[in-house]
Amino acid sequence: MSSTTNNISFTLPYGYYEYKVFNVTGYEVVQSSSDYVNLTHSILIKVSFTELLYNVTFKEEGLPNGTTWTVCINGRNYTTTSSLLSITLPYGTYEYRIFTTSNGYSPNITEGTLTGSEVISLMYKPMIITSTTTSTSANKPSVNSVTSTNSNLIIIGIIIVIIVAISVAVIFLLRKK
Repeated sequence: MSSTTNNISFTLPYGYYEYKVFNVTGYEVVQSSSDYVNLTHSILIKVSFTELLYNVTFKEEGLPNGTTWTVCINGRNYTTTSSLLSITLPYGTYEYRIFTTSNGYSPNITEGTLTGSEVISLMYKPMIITSTTTSTSANKPSVNSVTSTNSNLIIIGIIIVIIVAISVAVIFLLRKK
């Protein structure tokens, strides 16, 4: 017999019976006081189950002391600064993700599936960021600045010519007197 509720009721003639209660997925039967019953009247047999749990441990190496790192299991974040992160989970299958730290260390494993007790070893390494630069027009003077520089030189030249012309005129007038 089986049931999807928390009760099973049935009628048997008087007599001596052996019964067996099986584990249910994710649960284990707590041993009852007897697996035999002598039916001489109505009887209630209580059976208890305990939830099956398993431990998962994430072990990190490579992070500087005190660095916060995070594992996300089925959408729930578990964060620590310790080198070990142990989590107890009910029976089941879980997806996990491991994130890059805020100070730029990246794990060698970034995701996976949990189905039972296990230890997952992680190796964090600093991310290497490379950059390349290319020459742009920012390194060359703009057309406007070249034009502006040339204009300034022309104006200075004109001013010098005017000063020289005025000086020559003044000298010429002073010599005539």
